[in-house]
Amino acid sequence: MDKNRKSWNKIIDSNHNSTQNLLREVNKFKETNGIPIYSYKGRFLPKNYIEYTEPPCGSEIITFEKKLNKSSNITLNKIYEVQNDGKVINIWFIPVNTSIIGISQNSLMLEYEINKLCYFDPLFEKFLMRIQVNGEFEILKNNDNHYEKLQKDFSCKTIKINAESQYRQCKILFDLKTNKERKLIFDAQCT
Repeated sequence: MDKNRKSWNKIIDSNHNSTQNLLREVNKFKETNGIPIYSYKGRFLPKNYIEYTEPPCGSEIITFEKKLNKSSNITLNKIYEVQNDGKVINIWFIPVNTSIIGISQNSLMLEYEINKLCYFDPLFEKFLMRIQVNGEFEILKNNDNHYEKLQKDFSCKTIKINAESQYRQCKILFDLKTNKERKLIFDAQCT
């Protein structure tokens, strides 16, 4: 077991009774080592992969990442924000099989589970990953359970983004700061 994995598991073990301490330690660890991120296996396994799995939805790997953007050496899901005419305004790169639960200005809110690596021992509390367009992200306590109610579908038949995907979703999310409609196109989470 490598050093990052051991250190990560130790953080989970020593802070599982205090959400505040856990989040502080997780975000501190992210700054120096990154945190576990699920991505798809590309043509080659990256040198820094921790785990490799073959779930029903395709090959996945776990790597420790500090930032999520197009220059990452892993294959992430893309989330496109579009105007009514289909012009792309923003692109986010997010971990695979992650639920989008909100948007606020230049940040997406995603579900994030904190658990030990090589064990399926998840904490029973949901956390948020707030990820900015530039790929910077942080893990936060989920204080709000109304995010998913803020989504509705929109017709995107004329927009070519991910048009070949059978999992394509076209959703309107209402910005949590401005309450304005934001149109997103992405592949649905594999279930």
